[in-house]
Amino acid sequence: MFDKESLILAQDVPPGISNSYRARADHGGVAASTLNHRALGRPSRKAKAQSQQ
Repeated sequence: MFDKESLILAQDVPPGISNSYRARADHGGVAASTLNHRALGRPSRKAKAQSQQ
């Protein structure tokens, strides 16, 4: 299962939207820093918590 941020990164960039984390974040309604973290491989807090149980 993927979180919203990972899905935004996996999708193609819509026409008229810049291929930057900031533009994708604004278009998807999420934080740009979170998109950057997902792109670098950092898991979400929920995924990290599940892996520690």
